[in-house]
Amino acid sequence: MAAEPRRWIPIRQLLVRGHNLDRRYAYVYFRSYLPHFFAYLIPVNEDLGKLGVASRVPDLRRRLRKFVSEEFPGAKILKEVGYVIYSGFPLSVLDIEGRFIPVGDAAGHVKATTGGGVVLGGLIAGSVGRAVAEALRGGDPGEPLRMARMILGELRGIALGRRILERIPRSLYDAFLRGLSQRPLRNHLTRFWDMDFQLSALLAGRRSLYYGLRS
Repeated sequence: MAAEPRRWIPIRQLLVRGHNLDRRYAYVYFRSYLPHFFAYLIPVNEDLGKLGVASRVPDLRRRLRKFVSEEFPGAKILKEVGYVIYSGFPLSVLDIEGRFIPVGDAAGHVKATTGGGVVLGGLIAGSVGRAVAEALRGGDPGEPLRMARMILGELRGIALGRRILERIPRSLYDAFLRGLSQRPLRNHLTRFWDMDFQLSALLAGRRSLYYGLRS
């Protein structure tokens, strides 16, 4: 179980044809009838796209249809799936002396801003696995555990950033996002932005933690 059970958010996602959007971008939509998260369209190619909505409202499927009718009335729905994402703080316990070490989505090792955890969750799991193997060989597991804790620190910072964003009224989101697109912040993001290591990429004058891990 993740650290904050109430931070799991259901998603309904469609595979659609005929989105008519530029495949170079991912599209995010904030709607008052979709509290807790947002709607999105991620192009697969010029024709196909993954379209979804996420919220803890009880009638999420109906609100998905409402969003589709508003933004993509001409799109053809090919497939629908449902799942959940985690948007809270990660579990930080990495006890390799125990018989069970939670990692991945079940441990909240995902980005609270998007729910994605393939990269960071995989890096934590790999580091923990190397630490266990080193300990079983009688070696020092300190270095792989240090790497895992660094990534957990990144995830905690991203979760904190989400909490701050949640305090901004949605009516101000357009102005906030337009502010991010202005120089010099836009130049910094263009140069240093990392979709996974979001916190360290935002720190002025630094590259993301990813480059630190590589070195």
